[in-house]
Amino acid sequence: MSWYDADARPVCWPAPAGVLGFWESGVTAEEPARVTVVALVDAPDADAAQAIIAAGWPDVGKDRFGWRFVEEREVGFVPGDRFRRPKWAEEEGRPW
Repeated sequence: MSWYDADARPVCWPAPAGVLGFWESGVTAEEPARVTVVALVDAPDADAAQAIIAAGWPDVGKDRFGWRFVEEREVGFVPGDRFRRPKWAEEEGRPW
């Protein structure tokens, strides 16, 4: 899933349970600038995934920026080389 936010970092640490990894993948050109955040989330459906993200990034969708996409993936999906497993996720034993 992906969204725009003022900061790629979650407001709590560690990231909420269910977040297997998150990455900053760009910045918007218009003001106010927003970062593009991408996350891999373990959730039963898209609504649950959005709720997990909202727990760590509560501003998502509160202005004209918001969700870019929410796509379901098969169990065991591993993102490509651009989005490598974060060290913090590995240290916490989050599945990959």
